[in-house]
Amino acid sequence: MVSRRDPVSGDLSSGESTIAFKYHGIAGDAEYDVLLADNRGRDTIGLGAGLSIGGAIVRGEVIAANTGDEWVAEWLSNVSYSWTAWGRNMTGALEYYHNGWGLPAGGYSVADLIGDPDLAERLARGETFTIGRHYLAAGVTVELTPLWLVTPNVFANLDDPSALFQVVVQASLGDNLTLLAAGNLSLGPDGSEFGGIDAVLPPGRYFSRTAGLFVQLAWYF
Repeated sequence: MVSRRDPVSGDLSSGESTIAFKYHGIAGDAEYDVLLADNRGRDTIGLGAGLSIGGAIVRGEVIAANTGDEWVAEWLSNVSYSWTAWGRNMTGALEYYHNGWGLPAGGYSVADLIGDPDLAERLARGETFTIGRHYLAAGVTVELTPLWLVTPNVFANLDDPSALFQVVVQASLGDNLTLLAAGNLSLGPDGSEFGGIDAVLPPGRYFSRTAGLFVQLAWYF
């Protein structure tokens, strides 16, 4: 349970608070989760399950929230599989994600976000991180050595199309020293999610994304 205050009055508000119940169970070789919640005044139901099939792990989950006028759902399904190739251990994953709160088509703009307050609020609160509806993600983790892992990933908006390409490096440099680095490259035309959404004013301007690099060196003592 998380209690929050009304941003205007400052009083504790049930319409801003969240209370949730989650159950995790096992049925044979499968594991499942059930979620019941009241999130900021909206009834929310979630179901998820995972199962090993033919050496692969298959997972899926769906979350639906009642806006008062309708139920809006988001769901994902993914499969991961591990194998050995060229003397290296590898793990691959493929995932589809549907965001029912997202905008229905490509060619996004700031005006589209302003016209969809439900999506804008969820983005501001960090409850969702995408503005479209249909996504496909794929990645492979390659064990160069037991202490060095490299993971190239791609996250694609299927309605644009645009994508984010990412390479993650994880390395153990010593008993108490680790390195984590990630390089990101946005791909897509102007007006697309990853290429840069239309700023509307001034005309012809876009919130473009550029290449980015993240590096973290952690020392434990």
